[in-house]
Amino acid sequence: MNDGLWKRRAVIVLALIFLFTGCFAHLKAPEINSEMAGFQGMEWDTPLEKVEVQVKVKKKGEDKSRNLKWSSPNNKIFLQNVPLNEVTYVFEKDKFIAVTGVIKGKEDCQKIKDFLVKRLGKPNQVKGDACTWTLTYTLVLFSYNPNKQVAVLIFRKKE
Repeated sequence: MNDGLWKRRAVIVLALIFLFTGCFAHLKAPEINSEMAGFQGMEWDTPLEKVEVQVKVKKKGEDKSRNLKWSSPNNKIFLQNVPLNEVTYVFEKDKFIAVTGVIKGKEDCQKIKDFLVKRLGKPNQVKGDACTWTLTYTLVLFSYNPNKQVAVLIFRKKE
């Protein structure tokens, strides 16, 4: 067989593999790094009217804050193959400022904490089972409850 033909076929096969695996993915894992300035491709301060995910809007008081909860069960967010449950997008004065999620199970919680330390370095602050990282544009909080074996993970716009 001709070397050039073999190489072209290999490239086509690889391209098809990448195409099809991308089509069947749920949602791309969020980019977690020290320069992150938002979540899932949505930058901090994104106006509420530009949000294209299915959400349930719940008004909070007179300050026009809004709490938007992810409502599409078919789309999951994973970090290190661990599902981020009860994902909530938080808007203040109609601008995106934070996202929260819940991790269930002792092993999964530890896996996420280890992942955050690997990606973001040593936490700036540790109090009991809570760790905080202060990044360039984002504050990250990981808080574990050993009694319930759940953790809350918060990504928030840095003020």
